[in-house]
Amino acid sequence: MNINVQLTRAYYDIENGAYPQTLSGNGYEVVKSTTATATISGDNSYTGTTTISAGTLIVGNGVSGSLVQVPSSTTLRSSSNRNDALSVAGAITGAGTVTQAGTGTTTLSGADNYGGPTIVSAGLLDFSGNVTHTIGSVSLGAGNLTVDAGTTVVSKGLNGTPASVWTIAGTYQLAQGSTTAGTTKVYSVPTFTGTGTLDLTDNKLIVESTGGHRQQVHADLVAEYAGSPG
Repeated sequence: MNINVQLTRAYYDIENGAYPQTLSGNGYEVVKSTTATATISGDNSYTGTTTISAGTLIVGNGVSGSLVQVPSSTTLRSSSNRNDALSVAGAITGAGTVTQAGTGTTTLSGADNYGGPTIVSAGLLDFSGNVTHTIGSVSLGAGNLTVDAGTTVVSKGLNGTPASVWTIAGTYQLAQGSTTAGTTKVYSVPTFTGTGTLDLTDNKLIVESTGGHRQQVHADLVAEYAGSPG
């Protein structure tokens, strides 16, 4: 049974456990307040902010709001049971962790500005919105990453695995001074589509085969890769 909750107070407090309710209302704040884990699974449509002040917020069916705040030592995570599409239109800020755990697709379309790690352990994390997403380091497990056309991602490093694929139709930039040889390591260069660009500035990207062979990619090779769509 779905229960609809019309937000009529300044904020709605989420502590722990499951919240299957559908949250709606304009201009109200939803707060995850305890160090425990809570799961929201309603088809939410509220337009206020979402703040994770402690613990972990697992998103089952939708997280809305104009802004998603993820402070340090907190986590915004898609449900590992989720195999459909999740859209986060609000910009994510803070120093906490953003995790794509389900086998479906999570699309981030707000102008994100968070410094914590981004973990893609399954499914697809899609950066969209024709905006710039400024994020921390990215770790691709068995998951994949896509940067849509017209969208820019600036990250503080990226590490991939043989099972991961990253596709760039927009621009992916490794932030200046954020990476060193061996810390940004993938097993293949991105698949470029359209005018997709990998911007290394003065950083290094290590491309390592499963056999242990390495190729170090410098900024002067970016144009070559970007000009050879996969």
